[in-house]
Amino acid sequence: MTTQTIPVAEAAAMTALLRAEQNNILVPTRRDEGIIPICETFDRSAFEAILAIPDCVKVRIYTAMDQDLKIIFVITGVNSKDQDIFINDTSTPVETEFVVETGVRCPVDCPPPSPLNS
Repeated sequence: MTTQTIPVAEAAAMTALLRAEQNNILVPTRRDEGIIPICETFDRSAFEAILAIPDCVKVRIYTAMDQDLKIIFVITGVNSKDQDIFINDTSTPVETEFVVETGVRCPVDCPPPSPLNS
């Protein structure tokens, strides 16, 4: 098992603490707007695209904000030099680099209850 794992019970306590405290870290006028996500769900194919990048040895998750001022996650690959690396789209005339971002965000579209979200 990797050294970056923790027991589900510990993760559940951490996610519960965020749910309990999230409004306390926001200014009163921005509370209860769903600014801080409970989770964001991504398709397996998104991670497969990242892990298929040559020399991808890690995945990095950035905290970001969308145009609606909601916190989102931007995911990229990381090479053996600890540098961000990107998904390349060679199907277009101009090569374009991509990161993974369009996950299913909760609140709004939340998963079934689990120890991490209930």
